[in-house]
This record gives sequence, structure tokens and C-alpha cells, in this order.
Amino acid sequence: MCKVTHPLVAELRREAASGNGYHLGAPADGLELPPATEISEPLKWHGGKQPIARRIIALVPAHTTYVEPYAGGLAVLLAKPAGDVSEIVNDVDARLMNFWTALREPKLFAQLRRMAEATPFCEATWRECEKELDADDPARRAWAFFVRCRQSLAGRMKSFSPLSVTRTRRGMNEQASAWLSAVEGLPAVHERLKRVAVLNRDALSVIQQHDSPDTLFYCDPPYLPESRTAPDVYAHEMTFNQHVQLLELLKLCKGKVILSGYPNRLYDDTLDGWQRIEIDRANSAAGGDRKRRMTEVLWMNFELPAQPAAERLST
Repeated sequence: MCKVTHPLVAELRREAASGNGYHLGAPADGLELPPATEISEPLKWHGGKQPIARRIIALVPAHTTYVEPYAGGLAVLLAKPAGDVSEIVNDVDARLMNFWTALREPKLFAQLRRMAEATPFCEATWRECEKELDADDPARRAWAFFVRCRQSLAGRMKSFSPLSVTRTRRGMNEQASAWLSAVEGLPAVHERLKRVAVLNRDALSVIQQHDSPDTLFYCDPPYLPESRTAPDVYAHEMTFNQHVQLLELLKLCKGKVILSGYPNRLYDDTLDGWQRIEIDRANSAAGGDRKRRMTEVLWMNFELPAQPAAERLST
């Protein structure tokens, strides 16, 4: 079979390797941020939006249905105040969505919580949990996924999180404290997810099914591989052509769309005429002690709202 390469692919790869982003648009500094929620993201998630979630929420327009087709770590949903709207989260990753389902369902959550509270920050336990990722019991699968993700380096589940040599928190090693904090925060996540529908489907089908003039989609797909320095970190990556299909579908949406990504020409060319905002942030996934800055971009098919975020989200 002949493999056809889009002419932008090589250029995007060169830009990612050089560390020089493709920049265009206004920075997000100066946005009026909504009040912070007291819910912490339970998972470490590569590319997670916890550091910039409130900036994203500051851009949210009025809506009656909120959909995240690529759930990931759910940082934006968990930072978003619960309002009188329908909320739907989805991801093609079955293990991930089993975890969110177990956090949502009362009986499964009770089991998950008991197991998590009895689990130490321990490399041997972390290794053993790999055998339980496909256990018959959904609560046990969720527990194993939680341990493997939260206790791993950068949430990639490939290696155990290295212990800090110089930093402590709450009178213990920083990583052990972070694990305990994640476990202690599970009840708040459970309460938040009670009102949320959890799906495990193809993202494009979810977008098509729930599109309406009153729908808001926040799309945070696995970033374009050619725009990343670490192109293979998710259980379900997206090819260049799959990104093209997503963009073409989003252009047809009747609802409002906020799309996250790194600066790249494919998105800018395809979404010509959309609002574009840049957010500067630290690269929390970078290796070494010195973490370089990075630029996140939000593409939106609507005018920026004039009403303060806190007022829009409280209705």
C-alpha cells in the first residue's frame, strides 16, 4: 500500500524538533478567571490541562450541553463549576473510562475508595497492578489503573515515579504526599461526576450525535504527533489524517467549539477565520530540572464572551 504524506508533515516535524512554535494570535494574559473549584485532578495525565484550566473556562460561552469528546484527565470539567447544564465526557480508552465510571457509580466508588486508601506509595504494588488492569471486577480494574497512572512518571504508566531527594510535603516524601492527596480528593471527584454522563466511544461519533446550537464542545485530542517532541505517549494516538477528519467535522458543527493544541499550520490553515488565543505555560512533562516554556493554543469558532465567566457559569 502506498503511504501518502501530507506536504505539511515534514515542516511540522522540523518546527517541533527545533522548539520554535508557529505563532499567530493573541496571548491569553489578562483574562478574567472564574473562581477556583476545590476539586483536584486525580490522575497524572500527559498533556493535562490543570495548570491552564481556569484560563480555558474563562472563555466558555453560555451553553445547555457541555461535551468533552477526549476526556483524558478531565482537568477542565473538574475545574468547571457545576451548573444547570447537561455534561457528557467520552474517551476511546476503555481503561480510562472504566476509571471515571467507577468514580461516578456509588457502589463501584465505595470499593475503589477502600482499595485506594489501603494502598501505599510503593513500587512493588505499582508493578503488581499491571496484572490487574484487565481484571474481571471493574472496581479492581479502576484501582489498578489509578495506581499505575498516579504513581508513574508523568502519568505515562511506563516507569515508577522517581522520589524527590530534596523536597518534602506534609512531613513526608513529596511523591508519597501527592499520592495520599490524590486518594483524599476522590470523594470530591465522585460528587462532581454524579451529574455527568460517561461514554466510551469514538470521538467523532460523539460530536456528531450531540451537536446542536446550544452545545459547547471542549476538544483536547492527543496532539498532532508532528507538533510534539514526544509523539507516542497515549494508549490511543491520532494520525495526521485523523486530525484532518476531526478538523473537517468541527468546521461543520452547529455548536460552539474550543479546541486545544500546540501551534501548527494544519490547524491554522484549516480553521482560518476562527478565534485563536495563545497561552504560555511551563512544560511540566519536560525532563531534567530546567523546564522550558511552551505555548498552548485554543481555537474557537465563536466570538469571545463579554460576560464575566463566573456569571455565565452560575446560570
